[in-house]
Amino acid sequence: MGTDRRHDIDALRALAFLLLILYHVAMYYVAGWPWHLKSPHAAEWLQWPM
Repeated sequence: MGTDRRHDIDALRALAFLLLILYHVAMYYVAGWPWHLKSPHAAEWLQWPM
């Protein structure tokens, strides 16, 4: 059994989870998209990067 750890894959996985969390937090602020919670400060400009 090899114990060679791929730290680059670990970093990629951590980045993917961070982007996933940011995406779901930003859904709170995107205007015009259905989401179960919505901010009264929704922004139209977030639709393009999302």
